[in-house]
Amino acid sequence: MTLLDIGAHIGNVISAVQKYDSTVKIVAAEAIPENAEALRHKFPKIVLHECAVG
Repeated sequence: MTLLDIGAHIGNVISAVQKYDSTVKIVAAEAIPENAEALRHKFPKIVLHECAVG
């Protein structure tokens, strides 16, 4: 299963999903550079795209 987190912000959804099922592949998008950098450090195993989605 793969979760798409569009507008990942600070990772609340990512954290909850990983606690529920650590085998879920997570692909996230976050446009704010500071938030994207924090997500990279907090969740090194996710695929993160630093971009806006519209």
